Amino acid sequence: MFVFELTNPQSTTAFFPVLSDEAIYDFIPAPSPLYLTDFVRRHCLMTTRHSFGAYLDSTRTIPIGLLEVDIQSIGVAKIGFMISCAYWRQGFASQFVAQAISLLDPSIKTLIATVDSENTGSIKALEKNQFVRRGTKLGMLKKRAATEYSYQLDR
Repeated sequence: MFVFELTNPQSTTAFFPVLSDEAIYDFIPAPSPLYLTDFVRRHCLMTTRHSFGAYLDSTRTIPIGLLEVDIQSIGVAKIGFMISCAYWRQGFASQFVAQAISLLDPSIKTLIATVDSENTGSIKALEKNQFVRRGTKLGMLKKRAATEYSYQLDR
């Protein structure tokens, strides 16, 4: 069971060591933050997105990742998540998504997620949580051709 906490510029410092790992950004358009100040600045720019830090323990000493919820319209939100590489391939992503969904406001009826077609871990996590692939889009990711899948969950 994870502990989720709404982040603010000060609390993001706990997640910088976890989320500055270059490997996490293989499937994310944004570059990894080079410095803590970059990470905090990026967080401060979010206006419609809410960021939740996830801890592996109730004492909030082991940060594991971030969940971002971006409200699109009434009842619709996009979600995204990043998990520390140390916890990949252990089933944490599926649990992370499941718990995050259960904590969202019930008025959010539709969740949308976009994932790189090569990010098999995130694809499995979404599909285990009843997300259905709704579309495919070709584009660019860090100067390389990429295919993105759009997933949707109707609750």
